[in-house]
Amino acid sequence: MVPHYNFYPPAGQVIDASDGRVTWDGKAWKLNGRVYGVPSTHRLVGKAGTPMSGWYYDWSKRAWMEPSAPKPPTQSPPRPPVAHRPTPSPVVAGGTAVVAVESKKLNPIESLMKHPIAPVLGGVLVAASYLTDEPTPPTIPDEMPEASAKQWMMVYNQNQQRFQRRMDLYKDVGMVLLGYASAETIMDVFPSHKVVAKGVDADVHARSVAGHRAM
Repeated sequence: MVPHYNFYPPAGQVIDASDGRVTWDGKAWKLNGRVYGVPSTHRLVGKAGTPMSGWYYDWSKRAWMEPSAPKPPTQSPPRPPVAHRPTPSPVVAGGTAVVAVESKKLNPIESLMKHPIAPVLGGVLVAASYLTDEPTPPTIPDEMPEASAKQWMMVYNQNQQRFQRRMDLYKDVGMVLLGYASAETIMDVFPSHKVVAKGVDADVHARSVAGHRAM
């Protein structure tokens, strides 16, 4: 089998063999028209009669597995006998063999992805990014000075930008935990996450308040 990481199958060519109500639209799994976090106990396979037939999703590898094409048998010419060479002994320090072991250190997101609760937590984070209400614009009294009105609107704009960055981060981490993005992508973006939020310009709002007072 050949693994395909971060691979998005074409829409309609893979199915949830454990739940026939779940469908794939090419970007996400959906149930009743909404994004659905498929549990790791479900069996995701390629649909029969499509180019994805025979494929399946390996939850342990987080990859779609493509069947390997059978290789035709090949006949190789006989090789001459190889002279036996003595195997070098391992380096021994103080009577103990020294063996080098390489281990890859996982980042926090990758460690969390291996937890059984990761798909559920990912679905909660994605839902929160869509359902959480935005900050409410402040109500500025007519008698408030223009400088104070500008300051209020500046604070509101800052809060709105922080809210947008937080919701985007929830969505990105949630998609990673659901298996639709890579942990390396999130960790690369984490330190310099830039989002432009739509806010109300403080100068424009202050001029509007001043014009209302003049009437």
